[in-house]
Amino acid sequence: MSDSAKKRKIPVGLTLIYLLLVIGGGIGVSMALLREASIQNDLSQLTYIGLVILLNAGTAWVGFCIWKGDSRSYRWARLIFLLQVPVLSFSKLTYEFYTGAFLGLTFSQEAASKLNLNLELGSLTSLQISPGIHGLIVGVNLVALAALLYLRALGAQEGRSGAVAERAYEEPMHGS
Repeated sequence: MSDSAKKRKIPVGLTLIYLLLVIGGGIGVSMALLREASIQNDLSQLTYIGLVILLNAGTAWVGFCIWKGDSRSYRWARLIFLLQVPVLSFSKLTYEFYTGAFLGLTFSQEAASKLNLNLELGSLTSLQISPGIHGLIVGVNLVALAALLYLRALGAQEGRSGAVAERAYEEPMHGS
């Protein structure tokens, strides 16, 4: 059969990853554009919003490349999910970033229940350096951690055989 007769079947794990990246990145760009519309003449905030737009647009692009079968985009996806794993808030710094989904397991020094599990859908990019932040919150995004581990497993397979895209995307023959 010719290549046009082959149909690409994307594994469920990769489908979830590219959906998280594309949809989450798109939501992130949309939310940043809405935020940008409300900012007036504050160069530092406009610069931050511009970087958030670039980050989320890049995230969506990486997801699109994974969907197209480009195994080179796995390295970028691993980096994006690595950035989404930690949740930190202490002293004067807060950091949280996710696209698509967040299942956070966090420890909070000040909350009534010290250990929390939180589910959020959407996109968030938050980096705050402020004298008003107090308390300690440390956690992990379990969705990002699972995606990172899945992509690392694909990378390990690539290292052994050099052909991640061929194994990750099964191409069954039709009409045999």
